[in-house]
Amino acid sequence: MTDNGSPPSSTIDQIEEPSYSGRPGHLAGHHEVLHKITPARLLLRYLVLEGVTTVFSIPGGSMVYVLDELRGSGLTYVLPRHESGGAYMADGYARVHENGFGVIIVPAGPGATNAITGVLNAHYSGTSLLAVTSEVGRAYFGKGFLQEGVDCELDVRAVYQAANGHSVLVDDAANFSTLFQQALRDARSVPGVAAHVSLPVDVSRQELATVHFPVSTDQYRVVPASSDPHGVEVALDSMLTADWPLIFLGNGCRRALRDQAVRDQLIEFAERFDIPVMTTPGGKGLFPESHRLSLRNYGLSCNPWTEAYLRAPNEENRYDALLVLGSGLGQLATSPTLWPTLSWDRQLIPTTSFIQVDLDQSAIGRAFPVTQGIVADVGRVVQALHEQSRHRPVPYSATQRRQRIEGIKSGLPRPDPRRAADRPDTVEPTDLTAAVNDILRDLENGAHVFVDSGNCVGWSLRYLRIDPPTEFHISLAMGPMGFAVSAVVGAKLAKPDLPCIAITGDAAFLMHGSEVSTAAVHKAPAVWIVLHDNTHAMADQGLAAYFPDKDWNHFYNIGRPDLAAYAAALGAKTWSVTASGELRRALEEAIMQDGPEPRVVVVAVDPTREPPYWDYDAVPLVPGQR
Repeated sequence: MTDNGSPPSSTIDQIEEPSYSGRPGHLAGHHEVLHKITPARLLLRYLVLEGVTTVFSIPGGSMVYVLDELRGSGLTYVLPRHESGGAYMADGYARVHENGFGVIIVPAGPGATNAITGVLNAHYSGTSLLAVTSEVGRAYFGKGFLQEGVDCELDVRAVYQAANGHSVLVDDAANFSTLFQQALRDARSVPGVAAHVSLPVDVSRQELATVHFPVSTDQYRVVPASSDPHGVEVALDSMLTADWPLIFLGNGCRRALRDQAVRDQLIEFAERFDIPVMTTPGGKGLFPESHRLSLRNYGLSCNPWTEAYLRAPNEENRYDALLVLGSGLGQLATSPTLWPTLSWDRQLIPTTSFIQVDLDQSAIGRAFPVTQGIVADVGRVVQALHEQSRHRPVPYSATQRRQRIEGIKSGLPRPDPRRAADRPDTVEPTDLTAAVNDILRDLENGAHVFVDSGNCVGWSLRYLRIDPPTEFHISLAMGPMGFAVSAVVGAKLAKPDLPCIAITGDAAFLMHGSEVSTAAVHKAPAVWIVLHDNTHAMADQGLAAYFPDKDWNHFYNIGRPDLAAYAAALGAKTWSVTASGELRRALEEAIMQDGPEPRVVVVAVDPTREPPYWDYDAVPLVPGQR
């Protein structure tokens, strides 16, 4: 609106830029010339240019001009029940949508601070996300205006700056395009990050006489796609001369391996030379876990196959070359348990070659000493490995590796066991994961599985079997409870034709279960599988491990809520499961049936059953203790 209350008008001309004929790399197209346009309207123009179709937002008085523009923009407006839930939804949406970009727009003050946990989590998960927070008018800065976020007691810009690195306050409409483009460059970089823009309400309605608006995102940002052919050749030599090489995939491979051709090239390379593959928890399933060369995931709740390959029975069989693709090798990617003394487990260091590939050079050598670092796009490196290796001879050691991997898999218990529950009216968690595996196996087009924080992480990492095109999503850098509860809604909105499933604990479900209502309003039939043990079981069990002389059983009980009734009141179809025999039918109905309603399956599990967080040989609690 203008100062007299009427809507601002804008007109569009087009001007031809100089053609720079004969000078490659210079613009030869058009800009749109926009007249009498406000930052509120420009913001929406940029989002449309970026291919955004859905915005997650909670309204507020300091964003009225943005809200007015959103109403007529044609973008889908999703109203979450809480700002942090909205940020988790934007994260989940970005993870599965082809555009790979999430947007959350929230009001000033508490709206901005409520959203920050979800924005922070997206940032450290490598998700491209833009957070726009509104702000009170500049004339009121420093006066204690309602929800002001720039005075000495609350500086929202600084809070986001400390959380995710890029944060800016637009202090004048003339700066908007420059600052907003920079936020988009940062957010949509590779790897992705979260960026924050704070927009005061009076700035949002300032009218700019003329703006030269880009007609393509290429005019202000570019996605890196670099390679290092010589570095790849050196790495290939190291892997093929090793007797016991290993490939380690992180979540940073996800974008590249979604390309079927690139994934096939990686599989063909591994198969040709019989090189086993393991993943970080965040990368679980990027390499098909049913494949004969898959050792499944290392790190937290790792598959015993990875331990068996790394812990050779003698020095001659000690693994000697590691190729890390797309992982910064953080704590839970490299520690088999939650014991802090085993963080960045040194057994991961091979005897000869430690090669780390990442587009982010700051991740290389950060956690472990490397013998070779390659700063390059993972997809390009996989393509180069495949091409350069096609005419290389297969060494004799490949046969030995194949035999060793077969021996490891046949000699250890199967990774998806079924067993009867120890307590009546409960389900064994491994029976639950086995039932989920059966259903996932039958989904021709795959699914998106989101796993929350808590004991559900341990059960899912160890016992779920994930094969592409099914994708597994987790957030272990920050590990917030409630992430998956909300993120699955965003995912279902992004992929309405695929099953989107959240596996969560009851305590986390209570934190953000209100977002089931958001799914109901938008007719997004997401599925929640809730492990119901009436406590924060991970806390109970963890404290019992630290302080075994005390009784922690159900110390953090949550009051026996009727979660099925709660979910039904929010608009969901619900199932309550108290026996393994009921599992398959309930899960099939929830995941496979048509209909617009969200679905919640509440599964009673034994609170005393412990996932594989603590079962490690001779693990000291603190130095000098067991």
